[in-house]
Amino acid sequence: MHEYLSLSLTLFLVIDALGNLPTFLYLLKPIEKKKQKRIVLRELGFSLLIMALFHYVGRMLLETLNISQNTTQIAGGIILFLIAIRLIFSQEEEKMKWGEKEPFVVPIATPLVAGPSVFAVVTISSQKPTDDLLVLGAILTSWFLSCLVFIFGGYIYKGMKEKGLLACQRLMGLIVAMISVQVFLEGLQGILGS
Repeated sequence: MHEYLSLSLTLFLVIDALGNLPTFLYLLKPIEKKKQKRIVLRELGFSLLIMALFHYVGRMLLETLNISQNTTQIAGGIILFLIAIRLIFSQEEEKMKWGEKEPFVVPIATPLVAGPSVFAVVTISSQKPTDDLLVLGAILTSWFLSCLVFIFGGYIYKGMKEKGLLACQRLMGLIVAMISVQVFLEGLQGILGS
């Protein structure tokens, strides 16, 4: 149960729904209101499929390339640390520029929801001797929590404003930085211990 909660929370933090909310709303702004809900549900559905694929394809790719769990943890720890730095030090005016077209898979499903940091976490956890249902359950839980943030994003944004969301993003970045160091050290300990 502890491992499930830990993985669910880690995935929710690296998806960074609160930090990505301004960009998410910005991408939907030019689209008429009644189409927005359909687009949000479609994109979030694609992101869930992509995260599940990360679990299976990531594991097969690493096994095919004969990359060890320790190596994956070290590389994943570094990637997560870089993501954490971006979360902590990003500027509030940073916005993705995708034009005014309706998003289809890119940029909402990936890389906004299911991006490189999610790939790193899912791939690392898929190499550990854990149950597939545990990993898929954690993916589903973190995805569901992120969906709630995105679906009710307009209300959350009105309540927290840009500064409040930026503060949450920086706090999440600090937590992701600590997780990344832990993942890196576990990989290093595995290499030095063998």
